[in-house]
Amino acid sequence: MEKRMTRRQALGAVGGLLASAVLVACAPGPTPTPQVIVKEVTKVVEVEKEKVVEKPVEKVVTQVVEKVVKETVAPPQRTKITYLHFHSDVVRVGAQDLLVGNYNRDSLKYVVEPVFVPFGELTQKWEAALASGEPFDILLSSGMDAGRMGMEKKALNLDAYWDASKKLPPATPENWVPYTILELSGVVYQGKKYGVPFQPDTRFLFLDVKAFKEVGLDPEKPPVTWDDLWTYADKLDKGKKGAWQRIGFCPVWGQSWFWMWLWSMGWCEWDQQNEFKASVMDRPEVRECIQWHIAWRDRYGRDDLNALAAGFTGLVDAFITGMNPILVHGSWMPARYKVVKPAFEIAYAMFPRHPGKNGRHSSWGAGHCMVIAPNSKHPDGAWDFIEWFLSAENMKLWCTKTGTFVGRADVMNDPDVQKAHPHYKIAFEQLKLTNPCPTPVPYPGADYRGAMLLVWDGKATIDEALKQKQEEANQAVQDWIKTHPGQ
Repeated sequence: MEKRMTRRQALGAVGGLLASAVLVACAPGPTPTPQVIVKEVTKVVEVEKEKVVEKPVEKVVTQVVEKVVKETVAPPQRTKITYLHFHSDVVRVGAQDLLVGNYNRDSLKYVVEPVFVPFGELTQKWEAALASGEPFDILLSSGMDAGRMGMEKKALNLDAYWDASKKLPPATPENWVPYTILELSGVVYQGKKYGVPFQPDTRFLFLDVKAFKEVGLDPEKPPVTWDDLWTYADKLDKGKKGAWQRIGFCPVWGQSWFWMWLWSMGWCEWDQQNEFKASVMDRPEVRECIQWHIAWRDRYGRDDLNALAAGFTGLVDAFITGMNPILVHGSWMPARYKVVKPAFEIAYAMFPRHPGKNGRHSSWGAGHCMVIAPNSKHPDGAWDFIEWFLSAENMKLWCTKTGTFVGRADVMNDPDVQKAHPHYKIAFEQLKLTNPCPTPVPYPGADYRGAMLLVWDGKATIDEALKQKQEEANQAVQDWIKTHPGQ
C-alpha cells in the first residue's frame, strides 16, 4: 500500500534523523550547520513531496539529508587562519573564545587558530614570523602602531578590502571611535589604512565608595583637580610612615603615566622640537610635573610605597584590597574587578585636570586594532574573519561580556551598550579627551616618564634626568631617520 509523505511529516522527521544522517553522509572536513541542512532539506521536500511514494518516511528523509550534506559540505580541509593575540584575562579570553568558536562553527572555508603571546613579546613574535616567510595571518596590535607598521611594510594595506566591505562602516572618524590626535587610532598612514580599530581604551579615576563614605567624602563629588587629590588624600590616609594602613593616592600606581599628567596641564610634547627633530624636554611644565610627583613620594616615603607595591600582584592590587581608595586605571578593569570581588562598590570620575588656566581632563589611550601580514598566504581568509569578528552584532556582544570599548561608533552609541556597565558614562566622556601616545608617526618620542623615575628613585636630579633623557631622545630620532630614509 502506498504511503505518501506530507510536507509536515517530512519536516518533522528531519529533526529526529538529522544527527545520524549527517554522521553517515559527512566526508572529512566541516559539516554544514544544522540550520543550513534544514533549510536545504525543506526546499527539496517542498519540491518533491508529491513524488514521495512507496518508501518509508525515514528512508526518504535520510536520502535527502545525505544529498544535501554531500552537495554543500566544504572541502575536506578548511584553510587555517592564524590569529596572534595577547588576551590572557578570563573576561576577554572568554568572549574571544566564544566568538572564535562561533566563527569556526559556521565558516565553511576557514578555521581560525588563536595563538597567545604576552603583550611585551607581540612585536618580536610578529616580525620574526614575517621574516621567516611563514607569517601569522592576523595580529591584534596596539591601536597606535598600524600606521607605522604599514610604513615599515609590516602590515597589509587594507584599502581594497575595507572600501569594498558591506559589513564594516566606511573608515571615517564619524564611524570609528577617534582619539584627539591620530586619525582612526593610528591605523592610517599617508591616507592608507593598515588596520581596523578594535579596542580603544582610556584611563580615569576609580573611587572606593566604602572608603569615601567612611571618612565623610561623597563619591558623587570626586576630585576634579590635582589640588583636590591632595585634599582628599588628607582624609583618606590611615597610618604614618613605616606603618601605612591606607594610602590616599599615589600617582605612579595603576595605569597612571607621567605624560597623562602633562597633558592635563594643556601641554603637548610636539609643540617644541630641537635641531635633532626631537621633542624639547626641559620646559617649566615638565619640571613642575616632576616636582609634583616627588611631593607624593615624599608624603608617603619611597621605601614604604615600594614595599606596599611589592605585596600586590595581578588583580589583587592596592585598589581592590582597600589600600588605595583613589586610583587611575584603565577602561577594561571594571569587568575584571567584578570577577575578583563582585560586591566591591566603585565610583568613577574624569582624569583630574591641572588647576591652572590651561588644565583639562585629558588622558591617554593606545587601544588595539587588527592587522594582516603583508605576506600572509591567506589574506582573503584573514579579512573574512576580521570583517565577521568586528560586525555590529559581535561587537555588541563583546561590549556586554567584557565591559571594554570597541572601535565602531555605532556600537558604542547604542543605548543598550551604554547602559551595560556602570563605568561607561564616565569612560565615554573621557575617551573624547584622550590622546593615543606621546609619539606621532614617524618619530620616536622622548622618555618623559623615564626622566621622572630617575628623580623618583634618587638616581638623578631634575637637571641631570632631563639632560640624560634628552640626549637619548636625540639619538633615537637620528637613528630612526637613518633607518627610514625618505620618511
